[in-house]
This record gives sequence, structure tokens and C-alpha cells, in this order.
Amino acid sequence: MDFRRNLVAAVVVAGMLSAATAFAAKGDCAQPASNGSGPAASDCLYILKVAVGSLTCTPACICAPKGTLPTSTSDALLCLRKSVGQPAQLKCPCSTVPIGDDFNDNSKDLTKWGGDGIIGNGVLTETGHALQFTVATGSTEDFVTRPWIASFMPYNANWEVQIDLKNLTVPSADDQVNSFGISVFEENDDSDEVYGELYASRYGGPPARNGFYGALYHDNEFINEVDTTGIDGLTTGAVRITFDAATKVIKLFYSDLDPSVGYDWTLYGSFGVDGSDGVDDNADWGMTNSNRFSLSVYGYSEQMTIAAGKMTGDNFKVTGGVAP
Repeated sequence: MDFRRNLVAAVVVAGMLSAATAFAAKGDCAQPASNGSGPAASDCLYILKVAVGSLTCTPACICAPKGTLPTSTSDALLCLRKSVGQPAQLKCPCSTVPIGDDFNDNSKDLTKWGGDGIIGNGVLTETGHALQFTVATGSTEDFVTRPWIASFMPYNANWEVQIDLKNLTVPSADDQVNSFGISVFEENDDSDEVYGELYASRYGGPPARNGFYGALYHDNEFINEVDTTGIDGLTTGAVRITFDAATKVIKLFYSDLDPSVGYDWTLYGSFGVDGSDGVDDNADWGMTNSNRFSLSVYGYSEQMTIAAGKMTGDNFKVTGGVAP
């Protein structure tokens, strides 16, 4: 093991993302069954059966035309009004196109990000068209996590998240380490976590090295890790995390190429969160189709001062999320 980051649960949920507008065709808002240009009675019956628990909807958000999950009988009534031509606004909480933050406005967007959870002296600052992690005076553990609140990630539909990363630090003493990455939590239980990150480390002794790391936790217990070990010359790259709703597997990918000229994704971790199917390990988080995942970005450091411009994240992007 190159190093093990102490898990810190500090996710803060606040704010709302405006619900998406309605679409038209099977698989779009309030149309789990029909192929027409708008919902039919068969769709409304399907939504009613979802509300009473006799059917499931994939993705869950298309059976919630009121704009919130879980599906209720009033969603079926709203669908029925629309199907017979009465005025009704469908606003399923689906996000079918990528959303994110390019950090170009040099100001924290409070509609997208919640309050920072902080341990020690770490700071996250949006500046210089990137999200920057700094530590003025290094301590035993300096950590900042910033929760993404613009969308949540469904358990019954595929999704992915990625971020571009830069790390120009060079640990100069044994057991110095730092990292920048993305965490995935079970929304209502932040003791369950998968994370992926770009690190710089002299943990356990020289030489200093950069690589990509990830780990699986359950009930705050470390389950297993993945580590690319050192990659020569690595200072910029990207981390991508995906979820397969069929297998319930979270996968970690990295690109060690310059993201400005394109990504070259390499799989380096596979963790099952329903107790099976992960290549590297599994844990049963006890989730159901009504549950969701939450996301955060973080910076972490041990015994290092991190100067401005040395560690940054950029071009954060989420695909397949649902509105809060």
C-alpha cells in the first residue's frame, strides 16, 4: 500500500437544482411505457404501480413528473392530467446531459457546491480558472471536502463523474503525501465511500512518486485499495468514476495524458457496492433503487505545505445525475 488516507465524513447538503423540463418519447419524462409524443394512460398506470411498489422504473426519475423522488400516487395523477390534455407541467428530475463546473468565474457557485468540511489547515479556493488546494502550514492531517449539491447519482441508472487534476508538488521528507480527487458516498450514510485521486507521495520512504489511488470503505471500515504506483513524469491527468446500474459496480479510471489534447482512459479499480461483481473487492452498502449517491471533491495532505498553484482540479463534469 502506498498510503492510506484517513476517511473524513464531512459532506454538507444544501440548495436545489432546477428540475429538468419534459421530453417526448419512451424513456423520457412520464413515459416509462409508451412511444408517443407525450404520456399515455399506460404510462400513468405504470407510474401508479411504481408508486405502490409493484413495479420499478429505470431510471427512477422518469416516473417522478412532479420533480422529486420517490415516485408517489400524485405523480400518476399528474401524468393522467397531461395524458388527457389538461394543463400540466412535467418536470422529472433527470439530467441526461453533462453538467459541472469549469471554475472559470473564480467564485464558488453556491447552487452547485455545499459548505466545505475542513480538518487542519487545508483550503479549497476557486482562483486562476481552477479549484486550488493549498496548505499554509502543514500538519499531521490537512483535509478539505466540498460536496456537489447540484445533482445526486441514482442507484438504478448508469452515471459518471470526472475531473482534470494537476499536482506539481514534490514530497521531500519520508511519509509526506498529498492528493486531490473525487469521493462517492451513499447519500444517507457517509461511512460508505469509494474515492479516486491523483497523489504525490514519499510515504514509507523515497523516492517521491506520483500515481492514481482509490479505495473502498464500508461502515467506516477500510475494505481494499487500488494503486497504479508511480508513473514517471506524471504531473497532470484526470480521474473518472462510473457506476453500472446492472452490476452495481463502481469503476475507477485514470488518464495520464494531458487532458487538453484528449483523454486516454485506463481502468484501475472495480468495486461492487451490493456485495458482488467487483474485480478488486466488494461491500454491501444495503442500497435499494430509491437510494442515491452523493459526490464531493477534496484535497488532502500530510505534513506538507502546499503552495498556491501546485495542486488544482478543473473541468468537473457529471453525467446521469438527478436533481435534489
